[in-house]
Amino acid sequence: DGKGKCWYLPPGKDPLPFRLYWSYLENTFNDREELKKRGCRYNRNLKKWYVPSDLDYDKFTKWWPESLKQFLFNDRYAIHRHHSRTGQADVYKAYDVIDDTIFAIKYFLNDIPNFSTTSLKKSFELEMNALLDLGQNKHILTIEDWGHNEETDRRFIISPWIKGGSFDRLIGQTPDERIDQMVEMMSDLGLDFDDDDIKEMKEEFDDTDWEDQHQIISGVLEGIFVCHSKGIYHRDIKPGNILFDIVFKNESEIILLPILCDFGASKFFEEDENLAFERDKHTLVSLRTAPYRPEFNTDSKLGSKELSSQNTWDLFAWAVLSIELLANEHIDTVDEARTILDEKVIPKVGPEVAALFKSALAKNPDDRPQDITKFRHDFIELTKEI
Repeated sequence: DGKGKCWYLPPGKDPLPFRLYWSYLENTFNDREELKKRGCRYNRNLKKWYVPSDLDYDKFTKWWPESLKQFLFNDRYAIHRHHSRTGQADVYKAYDVIDDTIFAIKYFLNDIPNFSTTSLKKSFELEMNALLDLGQNKHILTIEDWGHNEETDRRFIISPWIKGGSFDRLIGQTPDERIDQMVEMMSDLGLDFDDDDIKEMKEEFDDTDWEDQHQIISGVLEGIFVCHSKGIYHRDIKPGNILFDIVFKNESEIILLPILCDFGASKFFEEDENLAFERDKHTLVSLRTAPYRPEFNTDSKLGSKELSSQNTWDLFAWAVLSIELLANEHIDTVDEARTILDEKVIPKVGPEVAALFKSALAKNPDDRPQDITKFRHDFIELTKEI
């Protein structure tokens, strides 16, 4: 803009990629003195107030232009960048403009092929209710706030920002890549590392360390156990739905705490419920991700049996995830998981622990563990001496 001597974004363009340059305000006439006292400046050419680059634009949300208020949720959570898109939602990194805390906003899509509006609404309600029912548990993502954007007809859930990324970042990495990732995460927490520190870490790093892997596998199992004990089947356990919080063990050592998230395909059940569900009660069964859930045709005899065995699906997924972590390989099929279990995991954990993985992956759902409490107890006991 030659007259205003500034650059601007034309209407219709997405403002979010230009977040760093947001500065101008609207509806400021009655608040000019307050804005001036707070350090804002006035562009006489454009006749607009703006926030200088040394001030935080998020502290002036009251005067944001209407085109930018779509990025403000519940009047306090300001989106800063798009993080990822899942099958059901966009995930954004946001800041609480009141408490200066980082949060994640899961903004549910309102148009997904092959899913009705009713199914999408149900997915949101399932996730929100599951997170609320599960309450405060270190292995379950907590919910901070939620809502519905009437203008876009999209629902959203707000939860704490989990710093360590997701499970899939741990699979298929070289030792150097794993160290670089850990250094990046710890640097984000304010820890400094020089080249000698990183070199020493790479020399001492053992990517087959059972203690670290056992801690992750056990944590995921504990999260599943908590869900089932509260009457909830997750039904979509996969690497992208397991996040890692970073917890300091001491001044120089951290541990990755697995946290289950994305309960959009979850199911509530009663302990005495007959698991022979009617077909119209599981429209979200199609939210399957291979190879983390049994593959079946709902109209087949096996399909009917699987639909009556949904209590086994979460442990099925846990077994695949565990094999991927222990072998440090991405797995595409369940048959591949069974092969890798025999060839690479048994030598590491022994036949008894491997037998638990095999039972969870049984082709016949009747042969899978039916009592997660017993399964959890057996796993804890058998892995004590490894």
